[in-house]
Amino acid sequence: MPIVQAGPAALPLLSETFGVPFYLGTRHQNSLSVPFLDGIRELAPALSALGHRCRRAVIPTGDGRLLVAVPFPNELHLLAIGIFHSTDARLVDQLAAGAERLLEQQLTLQRSEDNLNDCLEQLTFSMEEQSWLRSLSRQIESCTARQHLPDMAATILPRLCTLIGAESLAYLPPDIADRPATAASDVRWTGAKQLSVGQCRRFLAAYGLRAVERAVVAQESDSPELFRSLGLRSVILVSIAQRNGVGGWLFAANRCASIVPLERSLEKEAGADCEFGSIEAGLLDATATMLSSHVRTADALQQREDLIFRLMRTMSSAIDARDAYTRGHSQRVGRYAMEIGRQLALDRHECQQLFLTGLLHDLGKIGVPDHVLLKPGRLSPEEFALIKLHPEIGHRILQPIPELAFSLPGVLHHHERMDGQGYPHGLSGEEIPMMARILAAADAYDAMTSSRTYRAAMSENRAREILGDGAGSQWDRDVIAAFLNSPDLAAIADSVDSGPADLSAVSPSIFDDDDEDPRKWENPSMVFSSSLLETTEVML
Repeated sequence: MPIVQAGPAALPLLSETFGVPFYLGTRHQNSLSVPFLDGIRELAPALSALGHRCRRAVIPTGDGRLLVAVPFPNELHLLAIGIFHSTDARLVDQLAAGAERLLEQQLTLQRSEDNLNDCLEQLTFSMEEQSWLRSLSRQIESCTARQHLPDMAATILPRLCTLIGAESLAYLPPDIADRPATAASDVRWTGAKQLSVGQCRRFLAAYGLRAVERAVVAQESDSPELFRSLGLRSVILVSIAQRNGVGGWLFAANRCASIVPLERSLEKEAGADCEFGSIEAGLLDATATMLSSHVRTADALQQREDLIFRLMRTMSSAIDARDAYTRGHSQRVGRYAMEIGRQLALDRHECQQLFLTGLLHDLGKIGVPDHVLLKPGRLSPEEFALIKLHPEIGHRILQPIPELAFSLPGVLHHHERMDGQGYPHGLSGEEIPMMARILAAADAYDAMTSSRTYRAAMSENRAREILGDGAGSQWDRDVIAAFLNSPDLAAIADSVDSGPADLSAVSPSIFDDDDEDPRKWENPSMVFSSSLLETTEVML
């Protein structure tokens, strides 16, 4: 509490302690003003005599009383004035000395209490600040790496604006100074006052370069003409750093006492206008640092995802390059699998995983010798045994890559059968992962409708008929029903060319097969139950 406010609070204690009323006096040059006593004519000479006294004084009033003046510690222009009904000046002076000590103790106690209140307020604000930073950290952690920075900033601005007591708070995109028309859509404001893009550009032109190095706290007195033209009194500007420069700006405009949650006593003592200070700037700077960390993490994830996509393109191309007649097979299987997923009402993420697994399902054929994989005639039992190794080979190749772990069940089990006669593990029914059941149907359909050196492609209708006949024994009934319900199978096949795998259908956020034997239609018993032997003979 300031001395001016603490003085009157101490007077009742003096009055109670000494049994006489005490009043607050204010010295102006050589005159003394005591509002409650100035009108009492008989006290005027004594009050006038106190006007030039700087120490404790005892002055007779001429009517059998003594006027006592006790200056406030370190504030000699303020005095505690008491009137004692006594003529014993020595005794009253001793009492005045006691009053002086008591006043000093009272003011010391008041200062200690004020300091304690300041500490409590600062502690409360620090706790509020820490709570905000923890909340912001959790919020950023829950954000996807692909979340647009302006949108993420918009979710945190309202609470931050209240916390620092700003009239308005904004996120400004990094290119607002270069391409205002484009950048305008990425500006995010909260609060009553909002600057136009042009006004933001003017302010950034004046302070942006400084804010790249450290948070800028500026007041109207720093640039009166600029601030008045923009309707600003106090501002904070903080840059959000990214790998190649500035990723954006946090801009706080006009601190308002009416919305400041915790007033600091320093402002009360100084009686200053509401201005931003180091506390608000530090909080805004900490927020910008967290957002910068998110931007850097997003950049790193983008690079990693680009690498994974390039790796998948390379893998898919390597598979298709082994056999010119199967080129595009992996892409078609992926697209068929994604279509089945849509028909089964799987979510977008699962459908995209099906597509990518389709690209990789035959990766293990890289480990099959050319003389087996490219053999134009019928395979021997030993050669077919080598072909049957490709799911496990592909599984081993992909297993060390965490980002592709989702594909492992499909790669390993896409040749399992519902009746348990498939490979590599002879799984049956529900034991087979759903991804593998879907890929098995997509794989078989593309094998039937694709041309090989040893046979012509089967018609779509005939392939549909065979899938329907094999539902429940070789393939999952629900999967086949969903697949045959799709009207766009031919369009899917026509959309795939022989170039590198097209990954445009896959969102980067996804990173959170051929036949058993290319010649399988030569030996229907490899694939179908005996009830289908007659129909498959047509394909020979």
